Amino acid sequence: MSLLDEYGDRREQKGRDEGWRKGKKEGMKELISSLLDAGESIPEISKKTGKSVEELEEILKD
Repeated sequence: MSLLDEYGDRREQKGRDEGWRKGKKEGMKELISSLLDAGESIPEISKKTGKSVEELEEILKD
């Protein structure tokens, strides 16, 4: 099993354990943070994800 598969499985289980919305939001926050750490800007992430800059900022605030 690849690391990506393991990460997906853990995220899926965590989402089930804590309630889908919280697990999904935490996963999105993790992904956005990782992209920011890799040097991507919020507008670049917005284009890649289809989320508005405001939506991304709101996810990061919580």
